Amino acid sequence: MTNLVQLGKHLTFKNGKSSPERANHLPYPVYGSNGLIGYADQSNTEANTLIIGRVGSYCGSVHFSKSPCWVTDNAIICRAIKEEDVFFWYSILSKYDLNRHSAGSGQPLLNQSILKSISLHLVNEEKWAAIGSFLSKIYDKIELNRQMNETLEEMARSTFKSWFVDFDPVVAKAAGQAPAHMSAQTADLFPDTFDENGLPQNWTDGVVSDAFHINPRESLKKGTISAYIDMASLPTSGSSINQVQYREFNSGTKFRNGDTLLARITPCLENGKSAYVDCLNDDELAWGSTEFIVLRSKGTYPNPLGYLLARDPVFRSYAIRHMSGTSGRQRVQGEAIGRYPLAIAPENILLEFDRFCAPLFAKIKANHEQNQTLADLRDTLLPKLMSGEIRLRDAEKSVEDA
Repeated sequence: MTNLVQLGKHLTFKNGKSSPERANHLPYPVYGSNGLIGYADQSNTEANTLIIGRVGSYCGSVHFSKSPCWVTDNAIICRAIKEEDVFFWYSILSKYDLNRHSAGSGQPLLNQSILKSISLHLVNEEKWAAIGSFLSKIYDKIELNRQMNETLEEMARSTFKSWFVDFDPVVAKAAGQAPAHMSAQTADLFPDTFDENGLPQNWTDGVVSDAFHINPRESLKKGTISAYIDMASLPTSGSSINQVQYREFNSGTKFRNGDTLLARITPCLENGKSAYVDCLNDDELAWGSTEFIVLRSKGTYPNPLGYLLARDPVFRSYAIRHMSGTSGRQRVQGEAIGRYPLAIAPENILLEFDRFCAPLFAKIKANHEQNQTLADLRDTLLPKLMSGEIRLRDAEKSVEDA
């Protein structure tokens, strides 16, 4: 049994504010219309806040912050009058098409008055808190996995920078010190001197195209139904691809597991859209946007190094500086990416890095797959809970089994 419920009677709305100065490792997350965009040293809303995009291509998108956060002026701060119902409302609104209520002829726009006036058919109010508590447990597990993946990737990225960019083990040994954060056996792989070019002894002064194929040639017959990844499925942070579809091949880049995808067009490149492909079946050939650059490791070069390079801030700055074309349609070309300077380590160091990275990326993949399972289960169970088709205890059992 459902009732017609007006949002304005159960939720409060106010506009966000211009974003403060942002940086990494500050205490408060910053949310815009497209979700988490950084961190700040202050907040403008309390814990358990819904964030609703109010303008542009993300108008009507819904996000959630369990901690105090800063919400920018292209989004609306939404609070549940009964805080214990917040996860119920988050789950309802995140699956509801708020954008269809938007106004504006040029670009979609939502305002507080529109949101307050929306009415929905919802389950009886006395069940909201219990359903919200159940959904909160799923959210917490998904968030824990996400944070774990963030930590695992940071371990890989910091080690990549230490070994292949800053040469920390060589610097330490040249100073007569033991390299930090590695075993004696691993430290023995690194030299204790630099050559005249400033590279570790026995390393090679190279470029990206020495270590990676840029947009490698693959054959896929036109009309073949194959795995397809669009630009929207590439994350702006993290390595995992959000969605794989199956479509008839027409034209586009082609790639396999172990490849790295890098957006080459503005603003996707500047926004950080990149991914490590690990979501396909063995030997499966997939295709995607023509605006991807594909990096595929050569020889014994470890596959994850392509992704870690794509996330390196210096590399990204280089790629952005080398974009060309008309305003609004600028792209970086594969040839420019191939010319990026790269210190090529000896094979034994590359193999050791692969041994270090492989379990990290395997765990990232497992956590991401579990999150997808939990999200799918949540989305399947919610309408059944709303209609009374299943009881809450049965829904909880389903999650435990999963």
